[in-house]
Amino acid sequence: MADSALVSLLVPEESMTRRTLLLVLVAAVILTACMNPMPQRTATLLPTPTTKGGAATSATKVTTPAMPTATIATARPTPPQAPSAATLAIPTEFANNHADLVATLQQAQPGIRIERVTDSGVALSYLQNKKANWAITTRPQSPATARALCLSAYVPIVHFSSPLDDVTSERLRSIYQRKDWPGVVLYSGDTAILRRVLGIDVIAAPVIALPSWKAVVERVAGDRTAIAFVPWSEVDARVKTLSLDGKSIAVNGIRGYGYGDGWWLNTAGAALTPADEDLARKLSCVVREPVTFLAGGDILMGWFVNDVYIKKEGPEYLFRRVADLFRSADIAFGNLENPISSRGVMENKGLMFRAPPEAVKGLTYAGIDVVNLANNHIGDYGPQAVLDTLDILKQNGIGYAGAGRNRAEARSPWITTTKGITIAILAYNEIEPGYFAATDSHPGSAWIEPDNVYAEIRKTKAQADFVIVSFHWGIEYTPYPNARQQEIARGAAQAGAGLIVGHHPHVVQGVGFFGSVFVDYSIGDFVYSQPTRPATGEGIILRAVIDGQTLKQVQMIPIYIDKAQPRVISPVEAKLMMERIFDATSDYKGLPPSTEAALAPAAGAALPTAQASAPAGSLTFVAFNGQQADVVIAGSGNTATRLTADGALNDRPAWSPDGKRLAFSSARDGSVDIFVTAADSHGTVNITRNPAWDDYPTWSPDGNKIAFSSNRDGPYKIYIMNADGSGVRRLTSGDSWDTTPAWSPDGTKIAFASDRSGTFQIYTVDVDGSNLRQLTNYPNLNAFPSWSPDGKQIVYQSYQDESAAQGDDAIQDRDYEIMVIPSRGGVPRRLTDNQSADIQPAWSPDGRRIAFASDRSGSFQIYTMNPDGSGVTAMTGGAGGFVSPAWTP
Repeated sequence: MADSALVSLLVPEESMTRRTLLLVLVAAVILTACMNPMPQRTATLLPTPTTKGGAATSATKVTTPAMPTATIATARPTPPQAPSAATLAIPTEFANNHADLVATLQQAQPGIRIERVTDSGVALSYLQNKKANWAITTRPQSPATARALCLSAYVPIVHFSSPLDDVTSERLRSIYQRKDWPGVVLYSGDTAILRRVLGIDVIAAPVIALPSWKAVVERVAGDRTAIAFVPWSEVDARVKTLSLDGKSIAVNGIRGYGYGDGWWLNTAGAALTPADEDLARKLSCVVREPVTFLAGGDILMGWFVNDVYIKKEGPEYLFRRVADLFRSADIAFGNLENPISSRGVMENKGLMFRAPPEAVKGLTYAGIDVVNLANNHIGDYGPQAVLDTLDILKQNGIGYAGAGRNRAEARSPWITTTKGITIAILAYNEIEPGYFAATDSHPGSAWIEPDNVYAEIRKTKAQADFVIVSFHWGIEYTPYPNARQQEIARGAAQAGAGLIVGHHPHVVQGVGFFGSVFVDYSIGDFVYSQPTRPATGEGIILRAVIDGQTLKQVQMIPIYIDKAQPRVISPVEAKLMMERIFDATSDYKGLPPSTEAALAPAAGAALPTAQASAPAGSLTFVAFNGQQADVVIAGSGNTATRLTADGALNDRPAWSPDGKRLAFSSARDGSVDIFVTAADSHGTVNITRNPAWDDYPTWSPDGNKIAFSSNRDGPYKIYIMNADGSGVRRLTSGDSWDTTPAWSPDGTKIAFASDRSGTFQIYTVDVDGSNLRQLTNYPNLNAFPSWSPDGKQIVYQSYQDESAAQGDDAIQDRDYEIMVIPSRGGVPRRLTDNQSADIQPAWSPDGRRIAFASDRSGSFQIYTMNPDGSGVTAMTGGAGGFVSPAWTP
């Protein structure tokens, strides 16, 4: 019985007659082998390796028995049989993630048998072995016999306030496989996804597995140290979605993004039949591309903007540097801060704005789809100009919200459907004069009446997938939203708004979340600025990515406004602006609650060493291009060497006194930290490793300590630490913003910029925190002090344009000049004088030259000059930009 059972396992199940015949043949072979002696044959083995003494052994002859031969009748294998019932092989992962589709299919076609299998490979084997008619797999067996069912994108995410914008797939793999990330690395425990999408085979032990992707997203939303790679379907705007290898869903769409997982229906036939196509439709998760919404701030096309630029350059001039960006959006939006008309009677209310009818060409050129008209200037030229504005916009295919021919129209939403998603925009104003508000019989704007606003949001939400609300509110020139703004925003979010965009203060304000509803309280100006207020020359272009009813992503794109033209700025230029936004946000706790674990004090890092110092008296600076900025040291002739090349934002280089180490700030690890590298760029280490932003390092003259600016305890303050990152102590205190420190040559003082007097001025303080002294008293921004080698003078940048006159000189934006002042106080002296931004001065170690960055040539380049301002010489040129000069000792 045992022998019979053994044979049954080795041969196909057949009739008893064939099994008996096979047993007889096997027995005959065994009997023949026993009765006949085996002939001998000779085999030669390969030589064995040479012995240690060098003598080789000879080849050895051995004898092996020859195997007997016999002819055996082999049973013909039975061809695989098609399954008796129509069978669909489904991997467990697909069945679990798309249980609704599977259940719907079983109800619609109960004759199909669902065979759950462990993974995609097993499902495919069922198809190939004809155990199934169809199989769902992660890769198509053949384009002719497969249909895509679902495409699931996966994206890297970090905390919303992270300065990191992009990560490479190589870096992401390294983070998961080696845990070379200073904070928390998360995943859902699903290693199969990481293997398929990123090619990760081994997960480092410190990487934390949470029970679900939702739990991962929640953790990242509250942890400034965290990073994760998650399904796009689980993401919302509370986390920051990074681009991966330069691609993002916001720019490239899901199909063009290229990083994700997919499911395919494969058929056993030679080609897809109508029945196969029908089954694919029933199992398909529709890949719906998200909608991109782009918002610019205040657009002023009247007043001196019309007189100086539209009349001379044409209205298209105003948008020339951002038109391509706005045209790329599905919906482009802005706050039109004036009526468009040649008619009407000017009101008596102070500043009056009106743009000529041809100004609308600028809006159409920029690709703007819809504008907010609910503001305190739409009625500047009376009801006739309001009506003309509505007509001109409509004639040019531009929608509007927040104003109308009567109250009902003014308070009605603008609605559009794109990519299958219905988007609605409501707009309201509460800046006087209140009589600009529309009535039942009078044109005008929609006034903020909170209860009515919330009711109108709820009504609109019933008509649209997603509701955007635009508010003209707040206090001019203040970076903080007031309590009323926050109260109205909370009510709007609870009523059903998905995104809230604010304007009127003419400066950027903080941001916030109510659940997953994002509020930007003021995105600042867009086409418009005031020369006497440099902060009005800054703004935010807000990019929102909307998928169905969910706000998936928001991106703040910083801009400068030069001569009424907005332009997107580099990450290096944008850093101070973003720091101010998040500093203001932290003041009223606008971001999701923290889930960070308490951080242990830094124990100190092993600093890298270099065999030689950097060449004395050489210039080091930051070269930026797109989202990447690297520290570069100039060589002989026109050569330069990159000291960083990691694809991140690296800035503020500072050399140790012996020239063997370079400190700099970098966003490579998710927050801004201080790093130290050897002069030969080997052995880079993160010496702060803190989720806050640590920036602007400066060495003590003995090389033992580093001072820096950080917001780790609230508003930015000056801190001092040992050169290895240990022993951190705070130097300055109070509610002010203290930044850009510079250590004095004798080691006793630190100069820095602070807004403790209301505007940024230059101060000095002893290294023990005593003897705080204000050096400058100019009404606008002063920053980036640098000491002369003898310690007697301090050079710094200062915003100098006080002109408020209308005419050709009315807008000289970004007019920063280099100034010098005695280090004990006195009268400052101007070293540069031109209509450009001269910034970030650095005194050479021998005292003979001052380096600085300037955009006088059209892009930021590095220049040097004599200490009296003469002998200006360009040190760089070409594409991209160069900032943050520093000298080697």
